Amino acid sequence: MILALLLIIPAAERSVSHMVVEMKGFEGSEVRASIALDSFGKATKNLSTGYNYELLRLFAKDIGFTVDVSVPDRDDSPLDSLRNGALDLLVLPLSDSLDTSGLLLSSPVEGNTVWAVREEGHRRMREINSWLGLHLTSREGKELKNRFFRMYNPRNLVSIGRSSSTASPYDRTFKECASTLGWDWRLLAAVAWHESQYRIQARSPRGARGIMQMIPKTAERFGVKDVLDPQENIKAGTAYLASLQRMFEGIAPDRDSLMKLTLAAYNVGEGKLLSRLEDSLQTGPSGKAYVDSVLACYACLKIVCPQGYETVAATVNEPSAQDPPVTQTDTVSTGGA
Repeated sequence: MILALLLIIPAAERSVSHMVVEMKGFEGSEVRASIALDSFGKATKNLSTGYNYELLRLFAKDIGFTVDVSVPDRDDSPLDSLRNGALDLLVLPLSDSLDTSGLLLSSPVEGNTVWAVREEGHRRMREINSWLGLHLTSREGKELKNRFFRMYNPRNLVSIGRSSSTASPYDRTFKECASTLGWDWRLLAAVAWHESQYRIQARSPRGARGIMQMIPKTAERFGVKDVLDPQENIKAGTAYLASLQRMFEGIAPDRDSLMKLTLAAYNVGEGKLLSRLEDSLQTGPSGKAYVDSVLACYACLKIVCPQGYETVAATVNEPSAQDPPVTQTDTVSTGGA
């Protein structure tokens, strides 16, 4: 009996592809998927979109197809896009108020979501449910869930006196990228929190997208192919910050001022900042308010997540326990100019 259990347990922890690939519902296909969790009323407050983005990528890898993941624009009708064949798979909120006629829905996924396909896609739905059933209960699945479904609001964590071993679902990427700036990785995470609250679907009125709120021309400049991809977005945002930092190295009198200039320019754009340099740092509402807010968030992260190195000597005010101001329902900043 013990030997049998030892043989069974490793098999359950292996890739799930062996079980479901035989169905061939998606094999060899490029699947057009969309995550529409913010398309039916109030924007989601949690990180379900980022979680489902990673789930879709893992599913595609295991099954052996490529996936093109998008988030619907405001005027899109994602349910109609799925019904008419413009999409192959749609991630929806689990809700009785949605008209899902003509569609097949998966078993519930974490965060009260479901995956949907057209009603003729029975084989695809069996494949989805088989994979989800195995993945969500696997060690990898539990670790992924833990990354996304926990409290990350640094101000709230400070207010309740709670510490955390992680600052975000993307700590590894922040740590890899921050070294190119000579920054504490938690300062880079603070920029991302202020920009998007770590939501890959965040958009600003100016069209900035993703975790680091990259506007299209800047994202293209730094080689972003998928603005939703958190690694691409963070790396491009870091590359832009690094270019700004180099630009101001001969202007800033010290490292603290260099960091503040870099942050201000990330918010308002290097051209605008150069044209009114002193005003932006001293009294200008765009530059100073943005820098103060990012540094207040950084101060919180140093308290709740005490792993890091502080290469930037910055004096900040005692942070408020409140969230940064939200400019619209699904974004918090217009940075990444």
